[in-house]
Amino acid sequence: MSGNVSHSFFLEAISIKIRNKLPEFNEQTHRELLNSAWIPLKEPKTLTSAVVFSIPFMVINVLISVGIIYLFTYLPY
Repeated sequence: MSGNVSHSFFLEAISIKIRNKLPEFNEQTHRELLNSAWIPLKEPKTLTSAVVFSIPFMVINVLISVGIIYLFTYLPY
């Protein structure tokens, strides 16, 4: 019986909603979250500062990637 299941069933079951805007700020929800020991994240104020702060993570990722490539690649010298 499972062989008769069409693929369209699975395609109809998946739906993706793309949002281009951030949700509106709700003061009541914010207060409730703070009262329940919620700690808001500290986010960079500008895109430039976000990029500058992410540079150390980029360098670490490059070093890890190069290390993994070096481990699994044979380069005769």
